[in-house]
Amino acid sequence: MDKVLYSKRGGMKSRSFSDYIFGAKHIGATLGQLPIRSLGKMDYETFINDFIQKQHTVKGEKRYYSQSRLHNVYMVLRIVVRYAYEEDIILKNYMENIKEPFGNAPITDKYKALKDDEIAEIIIAVNDNLALKALILILRDTGIRPGEALALTFENVDLDNCKVRIEQALSYDIKFDIETKKELSQVPIIKELKNERGKVSLVARRTLNITQEASQAARDWKSAIESNKKLMAKRTANHTENMLFTGQDGTLKMEEYHAKQFSGALKRKGLSEKGYIFYRFRHTFCTNLVQMGIDITTIAKLMGDATLDMILEVYNNINKEDIDQASNKYIERLGNLSDNKEMNKQKVD
Repeated sequence: MDKVLYSKRGGMKSRSFSDYIFGAKHIGATLGQLPIRSLGKMDYETFINDFIQKQHTVKGEKRYYSQSRLHNVYMVLRIVVRYAYEEDIILKNYMENIKEPFGNAPITDKYKALKDDEIAEIIIAVNDNLALKALILILRDTGIRPGEALALTFENVDLDNCKVRIEQALSYDIKFDIETKKELSQVPIIKELKNERGKVSLVARRTLNITQEASQAARDWKSAIESNKKLMAKRTANHTENMLFTGQDGTLKMEEYHAKQFSGALKRKGLSEKGYIFYRFRHTFCTNLVQMGIDITTIAKLMGDATLDMILEVYNNINKEDIDQASNKYIERLGNLSDNKEMNKQKVD
């Protein structure tokens, strides 16, 4: 199994390869000792169905594997079986017509749009942390991905004209041990934007407006950095002097680092149980645009999405009250039409 995966290493980023190693470990534990020639479509379907029901422990709590993990396992199985077929080890590609299944992991409300009063209390909670305040206000105003915000440079932020230019994103690379199949470390990196592949597509690159409030917050944070000689020295040593957001040691940090800072600020204000995360600002941005009547093609461009699928499936979240109101309005409209017809009939009679 590992040999097959390792043969696919060329051109595959270590982060992706690490995901596939996860899949190989679980497949190998169940099917690894069986000759691949003896396995058929039913065996693979049984394995996938069993994995859907499998649970693992997270912080003492039993949970089903996420859809992304299920996807990892499914894709590894497809790669291995296709490889065996192409090498004439087996006579048929049994995974070819097996569709990717949906897992049992519950769908959460973590991307639910924020209300105005919720945004207000978040801003109050981070007000004393200049870096967090600038980050939150930029997320609120633009709906950009957290990784895009954390990759902003001072050159990307036009403080005078209240604009930000999105050109790159914070991501990470993974170092792992292929023998033990264990992840060794994650290294933050700046990479091409999501939906952008070299010169093929530049749809994710965009310039967006921000409020005076957000611009001033970024200006205050910049001034704080420049007045801190120790921090400036650390940034210079780590070649991050032009980055808007770094750690206190001047190094590029993973998104989790900034999320932890955010979580701490919320906890100090008693807001830790409200499910506030960075990504909800993106969903809020999109939801507000939908409710304003902006067409989805324009929304997709503002969001930096190459297709409309994500807008329709993830971001266009209409809550129950909206559905009830829309349904009531439609029934009222039908009622009005019916009343008008009756009135016209009476006039004719």
